[in-house]
Formats: sequence, structure tokens, C-alpha cells
Amino acid sequence: MTATGLELLALGGIEFSVDGVKRELPASVTYRGMMMTDLPNLICSFPYPHVAWTLRVEVVAEHFQRILEHMDRGGYDTCVPVNSDASLGTRSFGDYTSNYVERGKHLFPKSADMEPWDLDLNLRRDRKNLRTHQLEDGTLSFTQSGQTAAAPTA
Repeated sequence: MTATGLELLALGGIEFSVDGVKRELPASVTYRGMMMTDLPNLICSFPYPHVAWTLRVEVVAEHFQRILEHMDRGGYDTCVPVNSDASLGTRSFGDYTSNYVERGKHLFPKSADMEPWDLDLNLRRDRKNLRTHQLEDGTLSFTQSGQTAAAPTA
């Protein structure tokens, strides 16, 4: 806490690397507000701005269970969102307006104005979408050890 207010630290300031290559969180794009491009097997929960954080955690945990069950059935050990659209326009993550969030937006992954690259801020719609969408949606890449994550096919 500083005299001017709270300072955010994205995901606790964890330094990420994949196969020895450092990955910067702000260089990634969120997948459904819970996974990031270039960061396999990482799931986190960003809150809805107008309801309890735990409601989003519940929705994310349920979806994570679906992903784990899919990986188990398919013999996969890696899941990562892959953005194969080079023209995807990105923006700051979330529609949060608090001053402390505005000051820390540069620390967080990017978002986009289209599914699946945005956090749906409507609890009911988000819950329904995450319960019913296909995991093999052309964005998530599921692989086994030793395979390279390629752009998935829809």
C-alpha cells in the first residue's frame, strides 16, 4: 500500500518460463479470462467486477475440471490456447475502472473484443458458455509430452 493507493501485482509477480524461455504475462492474450496464450497448463481466475470473486472462481474451477477430464480421456498432458489470427486486435484486459486497476493494467495479459479472447462479465452467460462450449474449439491445443503445440483445428 502506498500513499496513493493499492498497487497491483499480476498473479503474485510469478516469473513464467516455458522450456527455459521467459514468458511475459503482458505479452499474452487471455482465453475466456482464465488461460493465457504461450502459458500451457496455467489457469487463473480474474473476477467479475460487480459480484463476489468466489462466483468467478467457482465457474473457472468447473471449467478447469472439464479440461482435466478431457485431457485424461485423450491422454494429453498439455493444454494451451493458441491465437492463430495474426490480425487479432488486442486491448487492456477487463472493463475495470478503479484507479488502482488503471495504474496496473500494463502488468496483465491483453484481451480482445471477440470470443474466446475476452472475459465475459455476465455471470449467468459466462457460466452457461463455459459449461456448454466445445473444448476442441479451434483455439485450445491439447498435446502429449514431446509434441509441439500447433494451431488447433476446429
